[in-house]
Amino acid sequence: MPPHIFSLVNAGAAVLLLGGAPTWATAAPACSEAGKPVFQDIPLALDGQGRLKRTIDLPAGTGVLLTASESGVDVRIEVQSGPGSPAVSSDNPVRRWGPQRVLLPSGPTRPLSIQVIAKEGVRGRVRLQASAFPAA
Repeated sequence: MPPHIFSLVNAGAAVLLLGGAPTWATAAPACSEAGKPVFQDIPLALDGQGRLKRTIDLPAGTGVLLTASESGVDVRIEVQSGPGSPAVSSDNPVRRWGPQRVLLPSGPTRPLSIQVIAKEGVRGRVRLQASAFPAA
């Protein structure tokens, strides 16, 4: 490990051991789901390199923050907001770590097509949560 990276790791570990948290380790307020109503909570079980599709109806004038939390499996999510619209994809460069998020703006009433695609041949779980927010 290069010396400058080693010193950064040591400094971060010292801060955590002393009970503090460095500013780069705290969650950004814009990404927090706290206080936002979850109108869909969908647990999914994936087997191997499977692909699961779920559809939810999005009311008019409502945007959605879609969060996919992985457990034991590396996945990619694709979301299509209504027929004919382009698909939006979310992936994480770190396997099986942290939630993936897709933010869709408000619009007319439309179906939201969500595909969860396993990228490896193992079993695991994904928890999809859709948090609604009104149009600004």
